[in-house]
Amino acid sequence: MKLILASSSPYRRELLDRLKIPFEVIAPDVDEAPRPGENPSALVERLSIEKAQKIADGKPGTLVIGSDQVAVYNGSIVGKPHSHDKAVEQLRSASGKAVTLYTGLALVNTDTGRVQHEVIPYRVTFRALTDAQIESYLRKEQPYS
Repeated sequence: MKLILASSSPYRRELLDRLKIPFEVIAPDVDEAPRPGENPSALVERLSIEKAQKIADGKPGTLVIGSDQVAVYNGSIVGKPHSHDKAVEQLRSASGKAVTLYTGLALVNTDTGRVQHEVIPYRVTFRALTDAQIESYLRKEQPYS
């Protein structure tokens, strides 16, 4: 079967590349805004499934992987920074503190219509970061989108 990664994330592409199996990347156009009352786990589950299903339509003989991730800090979802200044602010805020990450993963088999999905929460505790460390990281990784 053909394998498609339904993602625009360079990091997810890099992870799948490590398996040394052929795959195609197609970025799905999905509104990633949380719905009213939607908790982080439900959000990443819904988005990972929607991304995979959107790309799966009309592609027989294909396995489609969809994924999404959100960070939660102080009870609120932390969105993508989209700018250097916002990224600095987010990293300063997380410095020395714990953040919970929720990762959703979905696999759609277009021949059977079967959808397998999972949400995995994990806690990350940031070490105390200096401004120099934050700037160095942001120059190298540029995690703005």
